[in-house]
Amino acid sequence: MKQAKMIGLSMAFISGLLATSVQADVDTEEFPLVFLEINTSSADTYLQYHGKALTKISSGVYEEYRWGGASCGSRVLNDQQLAALQGALDNPNVKVAFRYQDGQGISKCVVGFSLVRKGYSE
Repeated sequence: MKQAKMIGLSMAFISGLLATSVQADVDTEEFPLVFLEINTSSADTYLQYHGKALTKISSGVYEEYRWGGASCGSRVLNDQQLAALQGALDNPNVKVAFRYQDGQGISKCVVGFSLVRKGYSE
């Protein structure tokens, strides 16, 4: 009887782990990138997040996306990806469509992005 309960609890525990660890990427629409913050390892906020970007969506609200730190763990951007975002910030004809996963709290963690020239449609 005890062994059956243990097997049932183990299966429930494993099922719970599988359900919480699988998280689908969410793709956003493309919006203008209006703000880019990159923290160095000596910044007070570096442990919280390594950087963040803001887009301005059509309703006029700003959406925040982060990478690294306690907010987003292993979801980090490399130098080439940061340079691409900098280029999008500098070019008003380019919009950004972020791909993200939920992070700690209300954080949206960048796991990828697309750069789209204004006026382009598939």
